[in-house]
Amino acid sequence: MKLFSKIRINYSKGKLRQVRIFDIPVWQYEKSKLTNNKLKISFPLFNKLPKSDLVFYLKFNSANSHYNIASLEHWINIVNAMGGDYYIICDNKNLERQILSQLEFDNSNIKFIKSDNTISSKVIKAMAIPFWRKAARAHLTTFYHAQKIGLNSFWNIDADDTMFFDEASNVAAALKIVQKYAVENNINCFSLDMHSSYFNGILWNFGVTFVYDTGACIKAIKEIDGRMKQETPYYGADNYFRHLKNKNLLNCKTYNINNCYFVHWGQWGIIYILKTLQICKNNKLIYPFMAQMALNSDIGVIDTAPGIINFDTCITEESSRKFLDDILLKERRRIYNRFWRNNEISAKN
Repeated sequence: MKLFSKIRINYSKGKLRQVRIFDIPVWQYEKSKLTNNKLKISFPLFNKLPKSDLVFYLKFNSANSHYNIASLEHWINIVNAMGGDYYIICDNKNLERQILSQLEFDNSNIKFIKSDNTISSKVIKAMAIPFWRKAARAHLTTFYHAQKIGLNSFWNIDADDTMFFDEASNVAAALKIVQKYAVENNINCFSLDMHSSYFNGILWNFGVTFVYDTGACIKAIKEIDGRMKQETPYYGADNYFRHLKNKNLLNCKTYNINNCYFVHWGQWGIIYILKTLQICKNNKLIYPFMAQMALNSDIGVIDTAPGIINFDTCITEESSRKFLDDILLKERRRIYNRFWRNNEISAKN
């Protein structure tokens, strides 16, 4: 590890560089077109407080460059459209550098934090089997960090492998409706229907989750019962919060946004791959890939589970589909251009 290093940040407004000591960001300087290239120096090591009460925790741990940066970029655009602020939770320095060099930032307010290693290992072990313990720590970090900086509510997002297919402004408007409903109905954890309807309402999951009343959630987390291991042999943070839900210790519910295509890229196994893409319409959850592949198209269409709230917003299926088409066209061009450049380089050599 170098004593000093300088990081070039992909900045749409001009030049932005970050100076690190032992890979810890100490100061950064920028020259923005908006200020006639006047030099501005800031200290990211001390720039940790949010500039808005509306905060998103964007968890990022996937190294799959086919979708991770695009997903995070869209989430940041959504945060900006909502007038909010964000923290990127990332425990891998190589991924952090990838984000800074590949994602185009519109401002220099970029905050990274790591998963909180001060959270009791006893709590983590009681909550998750070994495979899911890192994910559990990242999830709990959002709660503990929010409490530390005095937030009563926030968004907890798997930002490296989830995406709503619509313009950021439309998604922002939809999420404001979801958030307002959660606050008015005292819902502690309000999460997108990524798995619940598919498993007949049995599961509850994080993914795209609005959290309300941080203090109540922290209290429930700290009261985790170690005997739960005998009751539920396979679980992580998702299943522990399902346990809190079922015991009425927290009010955890699930929602959909009607007419909006949504993708969860990071799924594996044939059933999960086929349910990667989904859209909710008329109280039905539709998995287009599954419906297309099966001889019986009804296999890819299920009723949303009882108790799930399906929101009508400004999003229409046409606008969502257009955004999806634009993404596919953009990706096809990117792959084509990269292939063409590589072939030109090979030909010259």
